[in-house]
Amino acid sequence: MDVSFEKIKEAVKRMGAEGADPGPPINFAPKKDRPRPTPVTFTIKTRQDWDKIKEVGGVLVDEHGRRIVVHIRDYYVKNRSDALDAFMNDIEARPKFHVTECETIAEMRRAGRFDKRYGVHYNPDGLFVVSPTERGGTWISDEKLRLRPCRNCLKKLGYQGYPPFVYPVWWRFATKGMKEKWLKPRRRALALAIGTDPQAFKAFIDIYSFTEDPPIYTTETMPENKYTSDWPRISERVRNKAHWTCQQCGVVISQDLREALHVHHKNGMRNDNSSSNLVVLCALCHQQQPRHGHMFVSERARDGIEKRRSEQDIHV
Repeated sequence: MDVSFEKIKEAVKRMGAEGADPGPPINFAPKKDRPRPTPVTFTIKTRQDWDKIKEVGGVLVDEHGRRIVVHIRDYYVKNRSDALDAFMNDIEARPKFHVTECETIAEMRRAGRFDKRYGVHYNPDGLFVVSPTERGGTWISDEKLRLRPCRNCLKKLGYQGYPPFVYPVWWRFATKGMKEKWLKPRRRALALAIGTDPQAFKAFIDIYSFTEDPPIYTTETMPENKYTSDWPRISERVRNKAHWTCQQCGVVISQDLREALHVHHKNGMRNDNSSSNLVVLCALCHQQQPRHGHMFVSERARDGIEKRRSEQDIHV
């Protein structure tokens, strides 16, 4: 979809006023495959190593602010034959990988069961080294196998990218328990798909894990990336200029549903309010931007956008 501001410029000229340069037209080109650096792995050896891992923006990062994936490497099993058979034939018998501080990771922290067991990955390619280990502590072998994501991670992130969930009509009236009962088997199928389909894994990991280039800053030197004090006024002006219309899917959002229409910083820098860096997106299109898959969208906003898309004959 291409957005041009030529008609707005002409209107400004007719009024005898000088308009601010809106920047080049916005072109939402299809997302291309990006080159992936060589995967890097290291093992958490001490509690101090683990304590350096934090959750920022919903995902796990190391002490330098780099996004990471973690999983248990030495996985305890009852006996040698059962271990190898299960590991080679059943993905559910293997450890699960994590990208966020989910219920499972929080419990492992509380139980103190993390020392020397977790591996940390940058740029994972879908294959993880796991080491079936007998109860006595003897490693049986090292196996490079596919792992599926933790379902508690998917639950916390609300990831619904593959396959897309189509909510039933009763969804907006359902209780939390009814929704969870409906979502649970779909989340199980989603986790299995990510673990077994390389394309689904890449789509997931590109959102929540790796970055192509090393970060410019460390956590100590990184400047504050926060909204400017005049951001509410700028956001209002930009949405008014776009006539409260999403510049990606084209849905028109009325001001009584303000939370459903956002102004997105394309380069990720909240303090860069240049016109070429700002684009108006509905919350669902905003959630689909790179590194925004974990963004929370309220049920009211989601239902409102879907209702207006239907009314305006917009199919996404």
